[in-house]
Amino acid sequence: DELESNLKQKQELLDMAIEVNSHERNKSSQWNEDAEKMNALVEKWKTIGPVPRQYNEDIWNKFKAQKDGFFAARKEAFAHSKQEEEENYNKKVAICEKAEAITKRTDYNQATKELLALQEEWKQIGYVKKSLSDKIWLRFRAACDEFFKLKSEDFMRTHQEAEGNIKAKEELIEELSKYEFTDD
Repeated sequence: DELESNLKQKQELLDMAIEVNSHERNKSSQWNEDAEKMNALVEKWKTIGPVPRQYNEDIWNKFKAQKDGFFAARKEAFAHSKQEEEENYNKKVAICEKAEAITKRTDYNQATKELLALQEEWKQIGYVKKSLSDKIWLRFRAACDEFFKLKSEDFMRTHQEAEGNIKAKEELIEELSKYEFTDD
């Protein structure tokens, strides 16, 4: 009776392992939660005594296949995630380089459109690990800030020149209005 009870308990653990393996996971946190569940099942398995000899190898192999399959899939998912993060990082570096090139331009209308498009493209790129994300963001932000600072300074300079020209023209008009014309 005890062996049969153990078999029933191990079958329940096998069913739970199958359930854990059936989950759809999109985030590393979900993988980690399920890894904790799977590890708990393994620990529980160890506490249950033997089962009837004719079922022992079969149930163990099925449980082990579920456990090993889960951790192999987890490892592959993390490797894929790491590769994706590297690709995202490289895309963001490329955007930084484009933004830095734009800071040197003086065709402000077109350059502004291109820089705003780069900002939108930046938002569409996925996750980059935190240690790199902050650095690359600061680089991109510095390029954007530099461009808009130079653009603002240039517009300010142009505005001041225009004010100077208006003042010179007003002085000329004032001078002409005081001028006395002769018959000639």
